[in-house]
Amino acid sequence: MACERGLEAQFQLSSPLPTSVGLIISEHCISDVTGDALPDLIAIDGGGTLAIARGIGGGLHGEVVHYPRGEGIDGLVRGLAAGDLEGDGDQDLVFTWSHPMDPGGFVSVLVFENGVPGNRIDYMLDPLLNRVPFDLTLSDLNGDGRLDIVLCTTLLGEAFQPAAVTVLIGVANSTIPDYLIPQHYTRSSMARDVEVADLDLDGDPDVVLSCREGNSLSIFENVGNGQLALASEYLFLEEPHPYSVAVGDLDQNGLPDLLLGTWMTRSLIPFLATGSLQFDRQAEITVGQLGWGVMHRLRLHDMNADGHWDAVIPFSSGLITTLYGDGQGDFPDQDWFVTYQSAKGIGFTDLDNNGSVEMILEHTDMQLFTTFFGDQELRGRAYFEPASVSAGLNHELPLKVTANLGIRGADLTFHFDSSILQPQSLVPSSQLMTATAGNGPDFWWVDLGGTSGESVTLSTIIDDTGIYGLGAGLVNDLALFSVSVSDLSQDAVTTLTFESSTAGDPFLTLTGGLQVPVSHDVTPIQVVVPTRFLRGDVNENGSVNVGDAVVLLRRMFGLDPQGNCLSASDTDADGNLDLSDAIRLLTFLFSGGEAPEAPYPDCGIALDPLLFPCESHSFCP
Repeated sequence: MACERGLEAQFQLSSPLPTSVGLIISEHCISDVTGDALPDLIAIDGGGTLAIARGIGGGLHGEVVHYPRGEGIDGLVRGLAAGDLEGDGDQDLVFTWSHPMDPGGFVSVLVFENGVPGNRIDYMLDPLLNRVPFDLTLSDLNGDGRLDIVLCTTLLGEAFQPAAVTVLIGVANSTIPDYLIPQHYTRSSMARDVEVADLDLDGDPDVVLSCREGNSLSIFENVGNGQLALASEYLFLEEPHPYSVAVGDLDQNGLPDLLLGTWMTRSLIPFLATGSLQFDRQAEITVGQLGWGVMHRLRLHDMNADGHWDAVIPFSSGLITTLYGDGQGDFPDQDWFVTYQSAKGIGFTDLDNNGSVEMILEHTDMQLFTTFFGDQELRGRAYFEPASVSAGLNHELPLKVTANLGIRGADLTFHFDSSILQPQSLVPSSQLMTATAGNGPDFWWVDLGGTSGESVTLSTIIDDTGIYGLGAGLVNDLALFSVSVSDLSQDAVTTLTFESSTAGDPFLTLTGGLQVPVSHDVTPIQVVVPTRFLRGDVNENGSVNVGDAVVLLRRMFGLDPQGNCLSASDTDADGNLDLSDAIRLLTFLFSGGEAPEAPYPDCGIALDPLLFPCESHSFCP
C-alpha cells in the first residue's frame, strides 16, 4: 500500500521557493562557483548561455547573471558539471555540446576566477565522426589529484548509433585545464546516462553506462591509470529501454548496488551487487501511470530518515514520486506530490549550511528552480546589495526582500556610519508599487533617526486583504533608501547592518499573518572619491576641439591606447563608448550641435561618476 502523500517526506511541500533563471534549462548543477561558501544554482540553455543564481545565505538566491557562451553552439548542450579543474580551490564548469550535422562533438571548460567565468576552452571528441555527447560527470580516474572528464557519447548517422564511454584524462601538474586525446570505450547503442563510483571497493572509481536503444546496462572496471575494461553487461530483449541509473547500497550489505530507471515502461530495476562487479537483476517495479509524462533522471536519497535509500523520480508532468527502500533491495511503498510542470532534474544539497538537506527541482519549460527546505522552516531575507557609491553625491540603495511565502509586511531596523552616509528618505520602490497594482502599502512608517542617531526603522503593512503583496520566492525591491554621501578626500569602505530594535529582531509578515525572522548580513559599501574631468577633452589638454575627435576615433578603432579617463570620451554620457560620441563632438564643433554633457565647459565630476572609470585627468586639478 502506498504511503499517504507528504507524511514521510522530510521537506515542506506546501511552500517551495522558486528561483527564476530566465532561460530554458538544458542542464543544471549546484555548486559554489562564486567562491563565497554559498551554493549557487547554475543552468545552461541549448545555445550555451550560462545562468548563475548567486547564493545569498539562508538557502536563498539573489540576482541572476547571464553569461553568453554560445558562439558556435547550435542548440545541443546536454551535459553540465562543476569541479576544481585547476587545483586552485575554485569551482570551474564543464559542459558538452555538438552540432546536429557536423563531426566532432565537444567538451567545453569554463575556468572561474573571482566568481566570473573566463574564456571557453573547447576539446573536440572526434575529428571525423558525429560523436554526440550526452551525460557528463567528473572524477579522478587515475589517482593523480586532477579531475578527469567522463561522459557518454553516441555516433549519430551510423548503423545502430553505437555508444561509448568517453574519457578525457587531465594532465597532472598543468597550470591550466589540459586533457589528453579522448578515449572511447564502445558499447551498445544510444547512450543516455553515465555514473562513476567505486563499485568493487578497490579504491578507484568504476563506470556504469546505460544505453536506451541498445537495451543494455554496462559496467566498466577501472584497471589502472584511468583505463577501463568491460566487467559485466546486462541485456534486455525489447523493453524497457534503460534511461537513468543511480548507485547506492540498497540491501545494506556493504557493496554498492545499481538502480536502473527505464524510458519505455516507466519502471525501476534494482541490480544487487554479488561481488567482482557482478550484479543480480531483481524484479521490475512499475512506477507511475498514464498521464504522468516522461520519467526523468532518478536520484537516491533517504527521504524518511530511516537509514535506507529511497528512489526519487521527477516526471515531465510535474509529479514527483518517491519509492521507499526497505534496506533489503526492494521498494514496497510509494508516495508522490505535484509541483510545477516540466520537472526534469532533481538534486539534494544543504543550501543553508544548517545540517539539513534541501530538495531542489529544475523545471525546464518554467525556466526556474524550486527549493523545498529540509528543516521545514518558513523564512525570509532582507538585504542590501554591496554597492560602490561616489563621495559628495546622492545615491539610492535598493532594500531587497525575499521569502518562501508571499510577503505582506516588514519590520526592519538598520544602521550605518552617519559620518559617511546621511539618510534622506526611505520610500516604496516602483517594484512594490507595481506588485500592489499601484495601490502602494496599506501602512508605511519610517524613522530616519535623529541628528545624533544612526538607525533607520521601517514598519510596513503591504497588504491587509491578501490580494496584493510581494510574491513568494522572488527577489523584490521593497524600498529605496536615499542617502547623501560625505565629501571625502580619499576612498573609504562603510557598512549597512540590520539590528534589533525595541520591537525585537527584524521580521517579515508572510501570507496568513505568519511572522518570521529574516536572515540578513552586513553589507559593504565602497565609497569612491570621483575624479574631476572635462567631458569631451579626450586628449586632456584643457580644450575641446577637433584634435579630441581625432584621438577619440583612433582609440575606437584600436589605433591609440585608451587614456586614463574614459569618462571624457563618453560625450553623450549614455554609458557607451561608440561612434555616437564622436558624432556628438563633431556636430558640436562644426554644426552647432549639442555640447558635451556635464561636466562641460568647466572641470567637474559626473552625476554618475562610476559609469566609466576616470583614474586621472591631467588638465583638471
